Amino acid sequence: MLLIATALLVTANVAMGETGTAAKAIKDECTERKYLANLLTHFSGKLNNLLGTVQALSKQQKQLRLAAAQHANTKLGMAYTLLEAISSQRLDKAISKQKAAATAETQLSEQVGHRVGVLLLSRITPGKATVTYTTAAAADPSTPNRASGFTTKCGVHPIVTPPANTKCNTEAADSELNKAGEQITTANELKLLNAASIKALPLFASLQAKSTPTTAAALTGNDGCGDNAGAGSDGIAIQGLKTEAKALNHDKVPIETENACKTPKPNENDDATDTNELVYRICLARKADLTTQPALGSETLDELADDPTAQETALILTGQKQKRGRPR
Repeated sequence: MLLIATALLVTANVAMGETGTAAKAIKDECTERKYLANLLTHFSGKLNNLLGTVQALSKQQKQLRLAAAQHANTKLGMAYTLLEAISSQRLDKAISKQKAAATAETQLSEQVGHRVGVLLLSRITPGKATVTYTTAAAADPSTPNRASGFTTKCGVHPIVTPPANTKCNTEAADSELNKAGEQITTANELKLLNAASIKALPLFASLQAKSTPTTAAALTGNDGCGDNAGAGSDGIAIQGLKTEAKALNHDKVPIETENACKTPKPNENDDATDTNELVYRICLARKADLTTQPALGSETLDELADDPTAQETALILTGQKQKRGRPR
């Protein structure tokens, strides 16, 4: 009893650690992207193992069928027929699992790819932005006054291109991110950047004005409104545009609702930051049966005798039961 209790305690502690691993490692667009890639690798590895089982079972089934044919009408032939029936049944199960799991993984891959694209576009590197103007600045008659006394309004039309991003570097978090990807089967929730953080584009701008009589020229051009009349002229301009670091916030999204995958509602607004479909596909991939069907080889005679397929085949071979269809 003490051993069992200890094992349960260790298991519980591991599970608690699992839910915290991703929460600790995922901090920004780069770490979330790496986490999703590791998550996908986990499911791909399971699917590849299942594919290997299908190939092994297929090869074994062919060998057993050939052996049964070579020893037809003998006790040895009957034994090979029994084994071939068990192998065929396991092969059918493995193929069904593989098809279902492959569909789930393909749909998950599509959603992960979509999310990765959104994350890449979300990244902002602080620094001086490239600014161009296709529309000249001019007096702005349409925007309401900010407050009483604000009477001069200048409309400026900057097109801001943020500086190029540096390459993602998750090396410091890779160990935790790898663990988090492997632990997706026991995680209760996903930590994902929220929509507001992804859409945000923090900018700095220097707003400059000239309204004191002077001999200097007024601030004019695409980046400012004013005149060039010389002394006494007024001008307003926007200068020094640059991007600033984002404040990143996350949502904690449950993977299952009442032990079931929640079917997402249609994304009516084509919101690229919506994660409902991604969470749904992760949930379905977790529920896909990725356990392997073992090839024959390690079972004892008693274990094989207990196999329902072997029992049914034995009854057919001994004439105690009619065949339901042509044997494979």
